[in-house]
Amino acid sequence: MKGDIIVPKFEAEHLAGYKFPVIVVYNDKTLDYMGFYVARLWDGVNNVPSNIVVLKKTRDEITAIIPVVLTRIRREPDDDKNIIESYI
Repeated sequence: MKGDIIVPKFEAEHLAGYKFPVIVVYNDKTLDYMGFYVARLWDGVNNVPSNIVVLKKTRDEITAIIPVVLTRIRREPDDDKNIIESYI
């Protein structure tokens, strides 16, 4: 997506600017990044996406870059169809 900052993994400084950081993981079928699994940092307080994203070719690669201090949350039935899971 235009304006996105693509990083190889999430670092502490990426999360530090948010009171309630959320990482949302998307499948490899999104229009913006077709063929790549996407992990996007969200501002959980205001429920808005940031421009910080990680792109990987496999789900395992995406899972490996999620900071271990975050907890996995399963997708909700009303989530976007491309969302796999989130981490808080």
